[in-house]
Amino acid sequence: METDQLTVRPAIDEDRSFLGAMIWEALLCSPVLVAKHGAEWIQQHEANYWRTWTQGQDPAFVAVDTTRRKLGAIHLKPNGTAQPPEGWRFGIGVAPEARGRGVGQLLIRHAAQFAKQSGATYLSLAVDPTNSRARSLYSYLGFVETGEQDGLIAMRLELT
Repeated sequence: METDQLTVRPAIDEDRSFLGAMIWEALLCSPVLVAKHGAEWIQQHEANYWRTWTQGQDPAFVAVDTTRRKLGAIHLKPNGTAQPPEGWRFGIGVAPEARGRGVGQLLIRHAAQFAKQSGATYLSLAVDPTNSRARSLYSYLGFVETGEQDGLIAMRLELT
């Protein structure tokens, strides 16, 4: 799968279950988070959030191939209360069959462009220390480790 055969589009209300499934997949890749809160609590929290999410709420984007098959999603939330947000934090998930094919990279680049256009100066995230594949991708894209947050590694990308 070539990334030039992929597109990223804004998520719509009909994508809600796919968004929830992708973020749930990502959360399961965090043993630290699951151990801290428990899978049942996280799943309930996420189900409640996605049940009421609308496209006018927190921005989200979906990567699709030429057949419009959904391959991954990224979801942004403002970091803080400033308007417009000074920074955005994100969660990302890629369908298992699409991993390692540039989908995550494409979604993150799209999110960075969105954030920059919205006036933000950075993107941030928290990643499980055992998720070396994700950490490598984030480092490759220019994210730097900024510390620890509840047992997770905090990372940040300055948008210049």
